[in-house]
Amino acid sequence: MYYFISNLSILDLCLSSNIAPNMLSNFLSEQKTISYVGCFVQLFFFCILGITECILFAVMAYDHFVAICNPLNYFLVMQKKTCLGPVCGAYTAGVLHSLIETSCTLHLTFCASNVLHHFACDFLPLLSISCTDTTINEFVLFIFSSVITVPSIVVIIVSYISIIVSIMRIKSCASHITAVSLSYGTTLYVYLSPKSEATVENRSIATVFYTVVIPMLNPIIYSLRNKDIYNAVKIMFQSRKKY
Repeated sequence: MYYFISNLSILDLCLSSNIAPNMLSNFLSEQKTISYVGCFVQLFFFCILGITECILFAVMAYDHFVAICNPLNYFLVMQKKTCLGPVCGAYTAGVLHSLIETSCTLHLTFCASNVLHHFACDFLPLLSISCTDTTINEFVLFIFSSVITVPSIVVIIVSYISIIVSIMRIKSCASHITAVSLSYGTTLYVYLSPKSEATVENRSIATVFYTVVIPMLNPIIYSLRNKDIYNAVKIMFQSRKKY
């Protein structure tokens, strides 16, 4: 569990660092700009981190399933190789997905407008300002997003159906399902909702949640519901009171 949480923490830190600095800089300045190269660098890492986190949530759900439904076999099933393999696979899938999506976007021509109606470089806002046909790009984006998110959601649902009776009594699972609901809910709204139902403003708000708000909430969600961390914080405050 701690191995997966540590990887999630790294992803959250990198995701926020990729988006937040330029976003805050634009909020505070009159000229809200980003270079062409900087935009695609941000897009590339944003895609890697987002896809990797989606898959990692599914791996963590499976970890909870094994720990709760097969506790006696947990250390036999979740060995070092078993933990390392899915995590490496998640990073690999994130890199490959990002390479394909970013390469497809780089082939577009942006001659109509250079105004991006978004606080960060994302695929849909870039497609909206392209002066070339983006049908293939939209299709590729939809297919790849579905291939990553749908199987991950299925794994999570199947895992938690098996432990639904015990879900509210096991704090680590409750924390995980909270983080998953927030992350997947906003991600699915942005990438899989019809254009007529998702405005630019609503997509921007949803993107703020899964790129900035949720990565900041994840450490709080997991830490405050963790007994070891709770006891450590409690001891720290008690020791300060003595002095």
